[in-house]
Amino acid sequence: MKSFYSSQIFLYSVFLIPFSFLIGIAITEILVIFLIIAFFFINKSFFYFKNLRSIFLITFSLLVALSGIINLDYIDFKIASIAHIRFAIFSIAIFYFLEKFFDKETDINKNFLKYFLLIIFFIIFDSLTQFFFGTNLFGQEIQQSRVSGIFGKELILGSFLLQLLPLIFLLLLFSKMDIQKKQVYLIIFFSLYFIIIYISGGRSPFFLTILFAITMVLFEKNFRKIILKCLSILTIFIICEAYFNFGKTKVFTKVFYMTFVQFTDSYYQPEHNNSTTARKRKTYNKDITNELSLKNKVREFFDSLVVFSDDHHNHYILALKLFKEKPILGNGPKGFRQYCRRVNYDPPTGICSTHPHNYFFQVLSELGLLGILFYLFGIFFIIFKFINLKYDKNKNLIISSFQIISIGLLVLLFPLVPSGNFFNNWISIINYYYIGIYIYFYNQTYLKN
Repeated sequence: MKSFYSSQIFLYSVFLIPFSFLIGIAITEILVIFLIIAFFFINKSFFYFKNLRSIFLITFSLLVALSGIINLDYIDFKIASIAHIRFAIFSIAIFYFLEKFFDKETDINKNFLKYFLLIIFFIIFDSLTQFFFGTNLFGQEIQQSRVSGIFGKELILGSFLLQLLPLIFLLLLFSKMDIQKKQVYLIIFFSLYFIIIYISGGRSPFFLTILFAITMVLFEKNFRKIILKCLSILTIFIICEAYFNFGKTKVFTKVFYMTFVQFTDSYYQPEHNNSTTARKRKTYNKDITNELSLKNKVREFFDSLVVFSDDHHNHYILALKLFKEKPILGNGPKGFRQYCRRVNYDPPTGICSTHPHNYFFQVLSELGLLGILFYLFGIFFIIFKFINLKYDKNKNLIISSFQIISIGLLVLLFPLVPSGNFFNNWISIINYYYIGIYIYFYNQTYLKN
């Protein structure tokens, strides 16, 4: 009995990690530390450190520490780079507890799943209330024309829900729920889930959610019909929102129209715009007259294209400049921010920020060639192992779980869209959290099946 309750405590501690952020990042950090300490206390061997994937994570963390020690001036930045190794150990701890207490016969307590889904449904209802009435259930207003729900001034609603998606599908599989019998409820739940991500106004989370959903449709037959119906409902909602213009914020304008305008910023930007961004933009000699040939118009249009937006484009230009200065080890984690402090956020090339807003360019500029090799190798490894199981005729619960986690991890690490700070505590926790789950299901799939 004692062993049973111990296993439940550790398993639920693992599954509650992403959810704990609702209370505060401090609670999440406490859970992470608890699992790390428990891992060292219970585990009596070095077996989990000898795993090749664990070695890969630890080596990457040592690279982060080395780059930080060599390149960073601020002592708090140096300490943070050294402490990054805790995330690798956190991943290994997740792997350990799942290996020890979790297997394909595990039956996730249905009450736990119900409470889990009820809290998410409350977030959905609260966000819909804010969208339609301007304030949520706690009186918090829409922020910067974006629905933020219970997160208040932090515009992370879409990102948070995206990060929960793989875990929700995983728990549904292991709850032994009759998916076909509960199909109507699941369609309602996930349709609202996708709609909330859309009305949150976060373009990257919305795009990545669609990417996750489409990939699930292609490879995961357990949820194929449900997700297809949810995507259809989402499409109808988007069309209706755009046409009838209901709600307290114009989501379609921000997610679609403004995205197009930002991609073609130089072409459509009014000439009288005197913003810092406009001043730093490359100037094009335009002669927009009725006599301008179609060929020149097309060429001018493509010449004006930028990567995501003019600001993002210039962040990436600055990141490439920093990479060229220190191509091997980079400028250290948070090196982009350190450089911007030195120049008082007014660089001669590009545009400054706390980070480049893209994982690829951040790793490239802050960890150099060595760092980007780790990052790209990790992504290609996940893709290769995922594709390797595409035509597996003996698909079971473990393989389905492995594919869901693989899709989720690829979406979270996707290099071709704007993103948050790769070395941010919450982002590091969620990324390494899913890496730990991935290692467990990888072992179950490739080494035990």
